[in-house]
Amino acid sequence: MSSKPSRSTFRDRLKDMVDSLRQQIESGQLEPDAYLPAIPQLSKQYQLSVNSVQKGLEQLVQDGLVERIPRVGIRVRAFPGGQQPVTLSVGYYPSMATDMDLPALIGQFEANHPHIQVRLIPLQFYDYLEVATYYLENNIVDVIAMNYINFGQLAEKLAPIGSYLLPLRPAEGIYDYLTPPFTYEGELYVQPVIFSPVVMAYNKRHFAELDWTAPPREWTWSRFMELLHQLEQSDSGKLGFYFYPVTDNRWPVFMLQSGLTFGELDPRHREEQTARLMDSIQSCYDLVHRQRLFSLLLSEHDIHVERLFAEQKISVIMTTYFNLNKLRGTSVEFDLAPLPYVNAPKTLLLSIGFAINRHTPNPEAAELFIRHLTSEATQRYMRTRTYSIPALRQAAEQQDDEQQGDEQQENKAGGAGIYRPDNYRLFKELEPSYSLLTDLHMSQEQKSRLQSILASYLMGIETRESTEKRVGEFLELLGG
Repeated sequence: MSSKPSRSTFRDRLKDMVDSLRQQIESGQLEPDAYLPAIPQLSKQYQLSVNSVQKGLEQLVQDGLVERIPRVGIRVRAFPGGQQPVTLSVGYYPSMATDMDLPALIGQFEANHPHIQVRLIPLQFYDYLEVATYYLENNIVDVIAMNYINFGQLAEKLAPIGSYLLPLRPAEGIYDYLTPPFTYEGELYVQPVIFSPVVMAYNKRHFAELDWTAPPREWTWSRFMELLHQLEQSDSGKLGFYFYPVTDNRWPVFMLQSGLTFGELDPRHREEQTARLMDSIQSCYDLVHRQRLFSLLLSEHDIHVERLFAEQKISVIMTTYFNLNKLRGTSVEFDLAPLPYVNAPKTLLLSIGFAINRHTPNPEAAELFIRHLTSEATQRYMRTRTYSIPALRQAAEQQDDEQQGDEQQENKAGGAGIYRPDNYRLFKELEPSYSLLTDLHMSQEQKSRLQSILASYLMGIETRESTEKRVGEFLELLGG
């Protein structure tokens, strides 16, 4: 009895079919307006199921090479090489070069669409709002990268956001919780591509030296600090824990972990609410002040926490799957663990996607580019070559044997696999704890005020007593 073909075999056959049909179309062997062979015929020819053939043909439809004619068949569209050349300007965060291997993805896109050339325009986090607004208003970018925090800020600043961005059709198979943060008045304006929760990464060797296997699945910050004391006692030359607290991707974690529902504050429980929020602020304070050189962490810029972790000068860091990409090519062996918590086990969910400028002269090319980034092949490529989590569920949750198969294919093609932590799939386990910055139910001005209260306490400008008073006044203002 023959053994059942492996998933990788099916995937190879599917790739062979798609590549073959694409080559026939681009070479002119299948001319414009010609029809592809019938689906049953393709199924037999490539030894694929009808569903698999349909899946491959949909990829060609998304690439703009063919179109479905209802009740007739699949027709070849005019070969893109015969179209006018298009330059697609894409605004991007420079970190995307490593977060999603963007240059390689653009190379693949241009190979599939020879008439489209992508021009990258860098965007910085610190002046994103001003620059993105200028680029959109002056039609400098056709497509623009956006995290959900920046999207919320732009939607507030550029209302109505639909005057600046085109509404998008949600890609199939994307995690349901990734689209709402990019949705405004019922329309999706940013297509999610990659995401990450905030997690802990720990040095496996440092833990093994103390005969520890892994951190507990549920732990408080106070328990965590006890563990850090033991780590640092075993080697005075390293730090137990290091993090950069003042960015929007870190300090809100502690506020969310207070357990308060900021949008529904009951003034009758103000004393309890103040105590809960102070617990969170105090946890952050204790973590910062137990670190050496803590004042550097309150400076304006990050000081590359992951670099120090890679040099094994730190045992544990608060990080994201995005920032883990800074560890590629290093020798440090690490694994992942959930964040400790104050009162409620919460972590911050971060996501990044792409939007289309409403006034782009190249909307079809822009849509093709975004479809390429959310296609299964591209999402699997990112899963294989980076630590970032693909937005497509099927790619993100592929099994280890599939991952190894993909890595073997990449190695054959000149790529290289990366060290994969045992607990990479922690993001699935953490889904119930995912929270958004918008869950604080605060305006940008209110978040800035709370951040100022925290920073003043961390820097010693305010005492605990004066900080507690300011927190109570803040909650009074927030609760109306």
